[in-house]
Amino acid sequence: KKFLTRLRKTHKFIIVIGHSMGGHIALRTAYESPELIDKLVLSAPLMEINSTWVPVHVVSWLANILPAKYYPPFYSLFQKNSERGNYTTTSKEKTEIYKKTYTLFPDIKRNGATLGWIRAAQNSILELKTYHLEKITTPILLLQAEHEYLVSNPAQTSTCKRIPSCELKIIKDSRHELLFETTIPRQQALSYINNFI
Repeated sequence: KKFLTRLRKTHKFIIVIGHSMGGHIALRTAYESPELIDKLVLSAPLMEINSTWVPVHVVSWLANILPAKYYPPFYSLFQKNSERGNYTTTSKEKTEIYKKTYTLFPDIKRNGATLGWIRAAQNSILELKTYHLEKITTPILLLQAEHEYLVSNPAQTSTCKRIPSCELKIIKDSRHELLFETTIPRQQALSYINNFI
């Protein structure tokens, strides 16, 4: 909000593109401070954690009883999958770019979501559910990955339906990192964004 308030002093029109947790934060900002955002693009936004593998209430329970700096007990399985990079994008080329970048700049490499991060995210998700989202008038484009792994597509769909100014577009043959996808889904996402803007 501080950043957008600063921008508003010199910019008459502000477009925000928020991905994943960034999309969640941007949607909350559009609700709480509508004067700060004129158009909003949500790329695979976090409206709920995907609970295909472990129910959300179990994750929340663990996040509330274990130290915040810990990783979930099942995290080692997720980490093995993440080394291949195939849960976020179908692009082998982009996955190799990630790996090369982490090799060149090891300080930016993250080990994933800690229980503290999950706890904060889950608390924010629950708070967002209490909002009267139908009051949002900011034009919103929500881009949804067809083969999502990390966040809940049904939660995105139901959130978008609550907002009259929200338009949902499903990006075929894509995973979570829509803007780091192979050429066809990435171009589809960029085309939707360009037309919306």
